[in-house]
Amino acid sequence: MIDRLSILNAVRKALEPLKSVVALWEGGSAAWDRADDMSDIDLQVAADADAIDLVFDTVASALPPVELVYRLPEPTWHGHAQTFYRFENAPPSLLLDLVVMKQEAPPRLNERERHGEPCVLFDKAGWIQVTSLDAAEHASMLRDRVQSLAVRFELFQHMVEKALARGNEVEAVAFYQQLTWRPLIEMLRIRHAPARFDLGPRYIPHDLPAAAAARVQHLAYVADRSDLAAKHTEAGAWFRALAATPLPTDTWPWQADESDTP
Repeated sequence: MIDRLSILNAVRKALEPLKSVVALWEGGSAAWDRADDMSDIDLQVAADADAIDLVFDTVASALPPVELVYRLPEPTWHGHAQTFYRFENAPPSLLLDLVVMKQEAPPRLNERERHGEPCVLFDKAGWIQVTSLDAAEHASMLRDRVQSLAVRFELFQHMVEKALARGNEVEAVAFYQQLTWRPLIEMLRIRHAPARFDLGPRYIPHDLPAAAAARVQHLAYVADRSDLAAKHTEAGAWFRALAATPLPTDTWPWQADESDTP
């Protein structure tokens, strides 16, 4: 039977004997103790720089039958090699996301506040080291981010209105999602999930207060052009109210007053 545990065991048994592989751990939903039947499998490997292809080849030979494989073009945004595997005779949600890091480089994707607690399958040399964000540096960056978000927001709201005026409703919806709704989500995340401010619509039920999450969901669905115009106005007013409210100065991670958010 193909399931999470069988895949984890297959990868561990294949990689642990290799001298060039020093550590294997699971991140993603498992690192937040939220893995369920629809969660994919996020595995990270630390290996010698010249063993990356060996890791992928070894894993591929140990996995159950695979129907789709996609290796990201390199360099990737995070600087590591990454490959996705989808299995035959298994739900598409049972996807293996395998990242291979060079053990010679400093660990990345390891801040507790952003990535949770790694589920270690093996660590031969104590390579896995969970760190914390630099609170002062991150808070300063977020205050700068609020300012830049506010300026960008005001620059581009006319794009939604212009598309509506021209009768291009598909373009108007796209601009609304990109230039209004997503910046609003980021502004909310800065207040309620500051360590994970840049994750967009993902994990909203976990990271936002229930009332704010429900309102974000309400604003996501647009019935027609009049509904779009109304929700554009509502989202804009909410964004501007958030942007005008200073962030706390003396606590980290800060927690906004939930009664002020919706």
